[in-house]
Amino acid sequence: MLSPSCLASFLAHLSPAGQVSITRVPAVESHITPPQNTTDATSIKTVKAFLTGAYKEAGAPPVSFGCVDVRDVARAHIAAMEKKDASGRYLCSSNTTIPHFQWARWLAEDEEFKDYPLPDKLASPLPPLLKMDNSKVQKELGIELTPIRQTIVEMARSLVALGIVQKP
Repeated sequence: MLSPSCLASFLAHLSPAGQVSITRVPAVESHITPPQNTTDATSIKTVKAFLTGAYKEAGAPPVSFGCVDVRDVARAHIAAMEKKDASGRYLCSSNTTIPHFQWARWLAEDEEFKDYPLPDKLASPLPPLLKMDNSKVQKELGIELTPIRQTIVEMARSLVALGIVQKP
């Protein structure tokens, strides 16, 4: 992966008249599909820790991130390459940072996860949430961002379906 400035320099060398569109992404979430079964991603480790009770006693960590579904990132990259008028930077993210504790709440509200030992409190106070403007990626590239709640629940379901997390 190249930094945006290295990528721009590289592409300009190949095609001086060409334009570069850069899609910037925050924390990327997704369900897991075979054959990868990759469990080393931070978001997957977090959801797995929630489902297995790692934060039940101490509470959810007081962190929040801008989040996006990996499928939305893929669609944004394709759209940025295919649209001739695409240029500049596109923020492919939720419009606010989302606390990990909110992820746990979404899972707790889903009937499928009601018996899992999910945290019901924060470990310590949460810093203020940040707001972001993701309207450019939606308007100019036509990307409708998947609700993060849906993404987190789908990720948790895939962890259970693949046997990475056991049902209680």
